[in-house]
Amino acid sequence: MLRLRIDRCACKNPHAHLKLGLETIEEVLNSPYLVTPLRLLDMCPTSEGACAIIVASEEKARKITNKPVWVKDWEVVHNFNIELGGFNGLSHTEAAEIVYKRNGITNPRRDLSCVELYDPATYVHLDFIECLGLCEKGEAWKLEEKGFWDLDGECPTNPSGGVIATNAIGGTALLRQAEVALQLRGDAGDYQISRVPKLGLATALGGASWTVLTLLSNTLD
Repeated sequence: MLRLRIDRCACKNPHAHLKLGLETIEEVLNSPYLVTPLRLLDMCPTSEGACAIIVASEEKARKITNKPVWVKDWEVVHNFNIELGGFNGLSHTEAAEIVYKRNGITNPRRDLSCVELYDPATYVHLDFIECLGLCEKGEAWKLEEKGFWDLDGECPTNPSGGVIATNAIGGTALLRQAEVALQLRGDAGDYQISRVPKLGLATALGGASWTVLTLLSNTLD
């Protein structure tokens, strides 16, 4: 279900790399194994591309555009656990708790209009949803089946198609912020979320234990 959702979003994004037109779960399950149980369509591609954003003071931003997006907060956390290894999500959880507390976010699934995850594989996508407190542990896949994370869902997640669809290495993390900004501006075109956008969260990761969270808003309040 997750891979089909990601592909539906990517097919609406003119800049996405993988736009496969997937229709059935069997298409995903029939893709070749990389390492059991991980299949080719579970992993991100190696894409070519770039991303640029303009960062300016409040005064200059208002002169540049009539639809500025504001950096409301950000947090960087390193949290490595040698026993868990891999993308264990500990730094995501810690960074999210800090950002939510500082900004009075008590129900992130309600308070966030959209989320752009740095998701190099399908299995970490669902894990990171839970690590960010968008649902309880073990619940992300159930809510996936109910459409909670889709464009018209309760908490749209990776409406751009995310890293699983486009991985322009070097620009991938910045793309997450840019995609949230497009949603908050109402400029995402065919993959614009149905919720009225106000607040968005972008994630980035380095190695297995380095998280950068950026909270973006289309208002200064």
